Amino acid sequence: MNSIRIKGGGDAAPFVLEAGIGGSDVAWHWLRAFLAPQALVLSSDRATLRRAAGGSTHDAALKPLLWEHLRLPAVMIGHSLGALYALRYALLHPRDVRALVLLDPAPDDPIVYPGSPSRLWRALFMVATQAQAGLLQLRRLRASLGLSAPSAVQLAQLREAGLPEDIAAALAHQFTEPDFLGNLAHEVRATAALQAEVQRLMRSAALPPVLVISAGRHAPATGAIARYYEMAAQRHLALSRLSAGSEHRVLAQADHNSIVARREHAQEAARMILDFCARLS
Repeated sequence: MNSIRIKGGGDAAPFVLEAGIGGSDVAWHWLRAFLAPQALVLSSDRATLRRAAGGSTHDAALKPLLWEHLRLPAVMIGHSLGALYALRYALLHPRDVRALVLLDPAPDDPIVYPGSPSRLWRALFMVATQAQAGLLQLRRLRASLGLSAPSAVQLAQLREAGLPEDIAAALAHQFTEPDFLGNLAHEVRATAALQAEVQRLMRSAALPPVLVISAGRHAPATGAIARYYEMAAQRHLALSRLSAGSEHRVLAQADHNSIVARREHAQEAARMILDFCARLS
């Protein structure tokens, strides 16, 4: 798989897409299709880019590709954890970024549920992420030995999310690829450090205009999960108030995954994005 994919044309500022955890370029099927008629759309596959870049950070590996292929500044779009990668790039390289679009972004601060002792929760969060990363490394080992096969349950979930059959199959297959699983484990392990870095950078660097689009539909939840949804909604609103020209929208019918995976939800997100960008001109 190539480390970047470029589609589209038009005179508008180009779009750069940062996918959710794992960084799979495949996940952008619908949104890329709706944005490409208006501008160049560049998406990176973080697993492939990380392998090609060796010891470089994602930002350092991505920057020369953007300069080579696009007319900057660009509009950076990040979904879920990809929103943190987009935020970090914009804070480190402000001249490259015209605006930010954050689609149901992961919280930009280390996750602390309201009412929970912060030190205890941070410790539990770190233990949980390290355990998850360890399990992913075991899956990576199995994949490298040829012992992995696409999960029928996962494939069904991806179809249910709204992805076309061939795209769902390609994404499910990535969970049998050692490079993808290795990068997934790396990103799980590095989440807290990425959050902390974004928080540190925001204290000293200015953000461009930001459009935050929150998913409006969540599974019924109580306890810690319900508090997580509340905290995430508060952070989304706070992010939209950090710079001039920023906005917060809610895509009421979408959930965290369908905001990019389901055709009609991605189409509405694209309409919001293009409307936001037109007002920046």
